[in-house]
Amino acid sequence: MVGYPNELPLDAVAVLLGYVKGKAPATSDAVKAAWNVIGYGLGKGLPTQEAYGDSVDPNEEAALESLLSDSDAPQGILISVAIGVAIKVAMRILKELIA
Repeated sequence: MVGYPNELPLDAVAVLLGYVKGKAPATSDAVKAAWNVIGYGLGKGLPTQEAYGDSVDPNEEAALESLLSDSDAPQGILISVAIGVAIKVAMRILKELIA
């Protein structure tokens, strides 16, 4: 069995950001990225769908970009919020692409 990622998979976050911006990657890449981000969150003990819901947040781009930015990287509680947004986006992608 493959373990959850120990580090936030920034390459996967970049794929999610592209998806949110309307630059949809190949379906297999989007699913792999979503799966990686969800696995990271589950490894940190975050809840899944029930905690984040299905609504579209206009700040998804900002949250994902903050995870990728060296200069504006979120700290403390903000990183948890940004990762929560990334998990929400990842779950939506899996729901859209697999269903």
